[in-house]
Amino acid sequence: MKSQQTLFVCEFITGGGFVGAALPESLAQEGMLMRDALLRDLDQLEGWQLVTTYDSRVSPVHAKVRSIAVDGHCDVWEIWRECMAEADAVWVVAPETDGILYQLAEMAHSLQVRWIGPVPEAIRVTSQKHLTAQVLGRANLPVIPTYFFSEWIPDANPAWVVKPNDGAGCASTYVFNQMAALETWFTQDKQRQQTHVIQPYISGKPASICVLGLKDEVVVLSCNLQWMLLQDGKLSYTGGRINGASAYWPQLKLLANDIKAAVPGLIGYFGVDLLLDTQTARGVTIVEVNPRLTTSYVHLHQAIGCNPAAMVMDAMLAPTFSMPDIKREQIEFYV
Repeated sequence: MKSQQTLFVCEFITGGGFVGAALPESLAQEGMLMRDALLRDLDQLEGWQLVTTYDSRVSPVHAKVRSIAVDGHCDVWEIWRECMAEADAVWVVAPETDGILYQLAEMAHSLQVRWIGPVPEAIRVTSQKHLTAQVLGRANLPVIPTYFFSEWIPDANPAWVVKPNDGAGCASTYVFNQMAALETWFTQDKQRQQTHVIQPYISGKPASICVLGLKDEVVVLSCNLQWMLLQDGKLSYTGGRINGASAYWPQLKLLANDIKAAVPGLIGYFGVDLLLDTQTARGVTIVEVNPRLTTSYVHLHQAIGCNPAAMVMDAMLAPTFSMPDIKREQIEFYV
């Protein structure tokens, strides 16, 4: 084995995914926070040379990381392919939208380079909200019923949520209180009937878990509360409190194990968005599974008192893995 191995780290938004197009300011800011937090943690590992790309319109990372600038004159996917081909392992942070994360995972696997994260098939399943709901529902897990417009049967539910089937986070997520308005929204642009899904609006406390998937089990790294803003019919994510939902830890660990059993290949880091409801028998409802780094990662090292990237790398690459003791500090943040 080489004395020093190469790890290619690709954060899609700041790493060139928008070259030749306008760079979304809020997404770029969030992507940069995740990129910098991940590279800061990975920089503490011995024996690894870190390589990344960055859009020339954003700040490069610190000098210890080999950073390759890209712009609108570059074929960024070819540059990523070359970086992967020269690397021993690849860690990608990218949205599920348009199959981007899945395509990058397939690229890494075609080059036979070690992929740090869930396997491509697990990414494919969890990148589609309709398919995720079907798979988890067949496993008798508590998931929100999810329909395409052609399947949806109006009922007495007081409100409905509409979101892209392959969306990331709260992007283009709307709440409709009137059935007629929802139907009009879908009939105005019939393409939406293939790209968006409908879910009943379910009350509850928005939450999430950060999970490390091992071969046969999971480790829950944190149980978090999420802050959501509903304004003018649009739902937005505004931040949260890491470990604000620690009281639910035993229940959420069991649920995370069940999710991993239902979706083979959920290894490495993944996140689960949830609704907590202590007022009814429902208890916990799964909103979606994120097969990638999530925004909560930015503050995870501080909250658990140890290096989460080191744990992921050890779990996926080392011959044996020993879980360190982790703290459950609460950290509030806003995006």
